[in-house]
Amino acid sequence: MNSLLRRAIVLCITLIIFASCSDNTKTVNFIVLMDFSGSIPSQTMEWYKSVIKLDIIQNLESNSRIVVLPVDYGSTTNSTELFYYDLTHKSFKNNYDSPILKEKKMKQRVQVFVKNIQVEFDSVLHDVSKTRAKYSKGTDILGGLALAQRYSYPNDKNIVLVFSDMINETEELNLDKLNSNSSILKLLEKSPKVSGGFDIIVMTGEQPNIKIKEMKLLKDFWTKYFNESQLNLIAYETSSKSILVRKIIEYQQQN
Repeated sequence: MNSLLRRAIVLCITLIIFASCSDNTKTVNFIVLMDFSGSIPSQTMEWYKSVIKLDIIQNLESNSRIVVLPVDYGSTTNSTELFYYDLTHKSFKNNYDSPILKEKKMKQRVQVFVKNIQVEFDSVLHDVSKTRAKYSKGTDILGGLALAQRYSYPNDKNIVLVFSDMINETEELNLDKLNSNSSILKLLEKSPKVSGGFDIIVMTGEQPNIKIKEMKLLKDFWTKYFNESQLNLIAYETSSKSILVRKIIEYQQQN
């Protein structure tokens, strides 16, 4: 075998190995639960929309998938995809790109695509509060989490981002009556557990109508609930967008 042919074979093998390594990058599956119940102040709802658009969608990459689902009294009885995009089914590569600029060009195409779907997100979310108004007198967070389980993929990195005051208000579980640590334990006992291979970030946003003590009890309840359900709570914040963005970037870099 002459040296030229040997080098060609080695080059081909190297390219195949590189391609297979690149294809092994896991999809990051963002499942966003957005609270449309009547207890959410209008300014907080606008903040939810802004954060999802500018801090989640803005940071999507070519290995990302995103779905936005409503949380209210109809989380289970009238679930619907408000917004869905799977970037892994889009091609952002171009065989004519220079090898040196290939990655840069691909990222630029992803950014253009992301800007376009941000505009679509604005359009889709414009009237959702009105169309979901008949379900605004309750909040089925447990139903939303069960729905998120159905949207998770066993071989992907699944992260659930919950934008809610976290007051579950259904016949099954009413956290509006949460008033002490002992009540947390009682409510935990009768709460159906949701299990699924996903991590969780909770962003409550500003909640001026909820007292500090109530917010603490809610956080304690859900922290214990996620732990008992063997779900990984990454963060539980009010309005710390910088923490959210950092967590998202870190999450995507963990492939």
